[in-house]
Amino acid sequence: MILTKKIEGNNIYLQSLTLKNISKNYVNWLNDKEINKFLETRHSLHDKQSIKKFIISCNKSDTTYLLGIFCSK
Repeated sequence: MILTKKIEGNNIYLQSLTLKNISKNYVNWLNDKEINKFLETRHSLHDKQSIKKFIISCNKSDTTYLLGIFCSK
């Protein structure tokens, strides 16, 4: 499910992830063992294609929100 508006805080905001958010940095971050050691994603190696499928699936869902945390400044 896609949020139509950002959820804004003082220094950060949340917004739905889209295919535009897929980058080499994001793929590397998701595959970093230190970062994902507590996530279910730690059991898989990700690439741009697997992330694309996941984002599309979440955004088509009626029950799932996939949000990114972004710096406001």
